[in-house]
Amino acid sequence: MKRTIWTLSYTSALLLGFSTAGHTAGFNLLEQNASGLGNAYAGSAAVADNASTIYFNPAGMTYLPGINISGGVTAIKPNFKFGNNDGSTGPGGLPIGTSNGGNAGKWGFLPNAYASWQLNPDWYVGLGIGAPFGLTTHYDDDWLGRYHSTKFAIESININPSVAYKVNDQLSLGAGM
Repeated sequence: MKRTIWTLSYTSALLLGFSTAGHTAGFNLLEQNASGLGNAYAGSAAVADNASTIYFNPAGMTYLPGINISGGVTAIKPNFKFGNNDGSTGPGGLPIGTSNGGNAGKWGFLPNAYASWQLNPDWYVGLGIGAPFGLTTHYDDDWLGRYHSTKFAIESININPSVAYKVNDQLSLGAGM
């Protein structure tokens, strides 16, 4: 029994460590709704003004009576430029490539959709769909690092069924998968 608990704890910690690496690698996409984008997502976990609260705080659904639907598409154009300090050389000391690869950032379009339903005065359910991580880089074919990669893509889809319970006017509980 102790071994099973240890194995589950170790696996969970390991997986949580990988999610941090995704954030720090520059592929985290915070653009989960248009209303949050307008205020730089300040207070997104505390403000429940539309169904996208499912992403940041599912308990916020208890402030949304009836049926609520929100969605959108965000266009992103990142800027990825490689800087070379003249450290990469090939056989004979010659440079490996002829360029820094140009701007590897390409246009990306991030869709999101959220819906919440009030089942009764205390129980709420919701569904959120978005892309929390992703983007593509594509360097020119003659760039210095072409033997490592010229194109790289990460794509993810988060499908988040959620439930919320209104304990009283001051406390709501929520969870999503």
